[in-house]
Amino acid sequence: MKEDTQYAISLLERLNNIKVGHRSIYEMFMTKEGLSSWSFQQFSLREEIKRFSRNKNFADFIKGEKSASLWQNTKTFLLQILALIISLYFIVKILILRTKILTYSPDVLKGGTRLEARMIGVYKELKQMGASYGEVAHTLLDKTFLKNIITRRRAVFYLESLNFLPLPFRRCDKTLVEETILSNISLEAFSEEEKKLAFYLINKYSLRSRESLRITSMLRTLFSLTAISLLITIDDVRYYNELLTACKKLGIKTVAFQHSNFDYFTGLDKLPASTYIFPNISSLD
Repeated sequence: MKEDTQYAISLLERLNNIKVGHRSIYEMFMTKEGLSSWSFQQFSLREEIKRFSRNKNFADFIKGEKSASLWQNTKTFLLQILALIISLYFIVKILILRTKILTYSPDVLKGGTRLEARMIGVYKELKQMGASYGEVAHTLLDKTFLKNIITRRRAVFYLESLNFLPLPFRRCDKTLVEETILSNISLEAFSEEEKKLAFYLINKYSLRSRESLRITSMLRTLFSLTAISLLITIDDVRYYNELLTACKKLGIKTVAFQHSNFDYFTGLDKLPASTYIFPNISSLD
C-alpha cells in the first residue's frame, strides 16, 4: 500500500511536469488570479494512478472504469435537478436573510442528528453566537442524498447541482483539448503502459479542469449577489476546490479545519485556505 502511494506520487509529479508546447499542464488551466484548475484534480489523479499501480497494466486498469447505464444516467440527472431546485431555494433564502457565514462539509449526517459529525462543534459555536449561517455540501446523488434531505429538513447548497450546467460546452471542450493539448504533449518520460495511462488521464482531467473553471465562475456569480463574508470548512481537496476558489476571488475569508485524514493532503499546497487549523496532534493517540 505504501509502495502504491509512493509510486502514485512519483508518477503524478511526472504527469504534472508534462509540457504542452512551451507551457506546463498547470498553465493551460490558469485563472487571472494565478490559480490553476488542474491543481483541483490532484487527489483524483493520484487515486487513479494508485489503482493502475496494482499491476501497471493499462488494459486491466481500464476494465475497472465503470460506464453508467441509461437508467443510471437518467436517475442522476433527475437527482441533479432536485439538488438544483433546493440549491436555488437556498440562494434565495440567504439573499433575503443577508446571511454572512457559510459552512462546507460532505453530505454525511451523524446518526440520530441532523448535523454533519465533524462540524457539530462549529454549529454549536455559531448557535451560541446567534449567528445566521448557510450550509454547502458535497453529495453523491444517491439514496443517502434523498434520505438526508428528509432527515435534515432544511435547504443546503449542493455543489453537484451545478455539474450538468457545463454539458452544452463538452463537445467544444473535447475538440479544444484534442487540438491544443493531446496533439502537443511529449510522453518520453513514461514507459509504454504509463504512456497509455498518461494520455487517458490528461484527456479526462483536462476536460474536468475546463468544467471546474466554469463551475468556479458560476459559484462566484451566485455568491457575489450575497452578503457572505466567511466560509468555514473541513479540508477536502477532493471536492471543495471550486468553492474555495470562488470565495477567494470574492475576498471571502476561508477557514479550514484539518480533520485527521492526512491522506487527503494531495493538492492542498496549491489552494490553501486563508486560515488553516490543525488539531492538537500531541493529544491524539
